Amino acid sequence: MTKQFYKKIGFTVLVLVVLQLGQQVLIPQLDPGRAQSLLHTNPLLQVYTTITGAQYAKPTLFSIGMGPYMVTLILFSALRALGIGKKWTPDQTMVMQRLMVLVFAILQAAQMVSMMRNWITPRGTMNAEMIMASSVLVLVAGAMLVTWLSDLNRIFGFGGLGIMIVPGILASSIQTFSGQKTGTAYTMSVPNVIILIVATLFFMAVTEFFNHAELRLPIQQLMTDNSLTTAYLPIKVLLPGAMPLMFGLVVFSLLRLVISHWDIPNGEQVIQVWFSTRHWQGILLYALIIILLGNLFSYMNLMPHQIAEDMNKNGDYFLGVMPGEATEQFLNQHVHRIDVVANLYLVTISCLPLVVGLWLPVASLFSYYFSSLYMVVTILDNVIEQFRALYVSSHYELL
Repeated sequence: MTKQFYKKIGFTVLVLVVLQLGQQVLIPQLDPGRAQSLLHTNPLLQVYTTITGAQYAKPTLFSIGMGPYMVTLILFSALRALGIGKKWTPDQTMVMQRLMVLVFAILQAAQMVSMMRNWITPRGTMNAEMIMASSVLVLVAGAMLVTWLSDLNRIFGFGGLGIMIVPGILASSIQTFSGQKTGTAYTMSVPNVIILIVATLFFMAVTEFFNHAELRLPIQQLMTDNSLTTAYLPIKVLLPGAMPLMFGLVVFSLLRLVISHWDIPNGEQVIQVWFSTRHWQGILLYALIIILLGNLFSYMNLMPHQIAEDMNKNGDYFLGVMPGEATEQFLNQHVHRIDVVANLYLVTISCLPLVVGLWLPVASLFSYYFSSLYMVVTILDNVIEQFRALYVSSHYELL
């Protein structure tokens, strides 16, 4: 066990080192200073780069990060929830995923380079169009390499895709308290540091408790002799996972960007009020987005239709519930109840500090901090589960 454990740890560390090194390889002909100023003036890019491990602050080989891969995985989960692609072979699924990653990588790379086109100056025999095309090619190659590293880490390391975005989330959290992101700094006096440590430990303990809490629905299995044990379907209390918080700010910022291009009466006032977390209307809209994303990802993570279909094929059922559509409705009812608890917790950690921040501005910093910490806790919790699985499997002996 020890040898395999250290091999996996070493491989994950190697992947993280390669990722950091790749983010230091600058793309020629693109000005890092211009890219950094562009990032600071675009809140949507700031949030997106944090949750996807991207690096828009300077144009590098891995500037795109895991964004295309994460979007692809989410879309594939949605397709599976709709029953699309169930008959695909593993090879077909892998090819479709890679094609989608490639498409999203091209779109994201083209968008990044196009935002900097005004600062691209022809040099030597290369005109601006050639520089843009070559830059897009390098960015796409980097995105595909990151995707490959993520798959390798899932097989030979710990944490898969999630562990690769943890360093960026932690770094962004530090910048939050320094005031680099919001303009409001958290004074690191002794009392404030103590408050921060106590709040962090308490939040981690509560999140860990909820992350392990689950609802267990007993299953009756006709085809299996389970007289010594009781089979059940576990449904986690935090069923949506970290996705609602990871993409909540992205959707919020994206809506603001879309609305800003619409010609509506008092458009500037609407944006300042409804798309700013410094007003209660903006906080309410952000909470609504979190709730909607929570419901969406809960359904995608559990997929009641697929579970009901599989149980019907295997001859399994819930006591007092007819197989098929009735089972799906039964599962949906429990998902809706779970969502109430999960969404309440997600809204509390992400929006309650913003509400307090209306009167005490420094409290709003804890919204982003708790959201980031929640992501890190859930990701590291999955890594710990992999540790335990490896440890338990090493104690089995072949008969």
